[in-house]
Amino acid sequence: MKKRILKSTCAVILSIALSVTGLNVNGIYNVTAGSHETVQSEMRITAAQKEEARKEDEKVRERLKQTKISREKNKKATVVKELKNLRTTNSTTYLLSNGSRKLEIYGEDIRYKENGKYADYDPSLKKISKSETKELAGQKVITDKDTAGNYAYVNTAGDAKHYFPEILDEDSAVILTKKNHVISFAPVKKRDSERIFRKCPKYKANTGICEKR
Repeated sequence: MKKRILKSTCAVILSIALSVTGLNVNGIYNVTAGSHETVQSEMRITAAQKEEARKEDEKVRERLKQTKISREKNKKATVVKELKNLRTTNSTTYLLSNGSRKLEIYGEDIRYKENGKYADYDPSLKKISKSETKELAGQKVITDKDTAGNYAYVNTAGDAKHYFPEILDEDSAVILTKKNHVISFAPVKKRDSERIFRKCPKYKANTGICEKR
């Protein structure tokens, strides 16, 4: 009887022990398996991030390469022609060999409008023509029409005319005309200047005006 009770008791204890031991093993296994899956997931995320970073780096490198190529092309670009339809009084636009444009802006006007189009100023002198001599003779500053024949040179192109005599003296002045405005100036002999100054102490030779006191 005692032996049976002892056997039953031992069997119960062993069953309980086995049950408890089995639960712990399963728990440990589950925790270990979960940790392994987490590590694998983290590894997959890290690999994806690395691949994305690599692709982004390639894009940046390609953009830098294209920028460098573009700069090299711009350095080697040459002027094909001037785009005359884009002219202004103080700027010039050129078409370059790479398809881009080059804009030059000047500190002062280099062109004027003539018959609705922009033309370049040309201050170089040329022989005066008969029509220009006739035009000069009509200016109020010329008192004697024969005097107009003393003028030999005029500027080549511009919205103002600059007339120069063959010999510059007090009887033949340099004459500048623009539309309805005329300016003339000539050298004054020293003795004449002194004589005028005695009569007019405030006489200004550069303007020919005697200022009142």
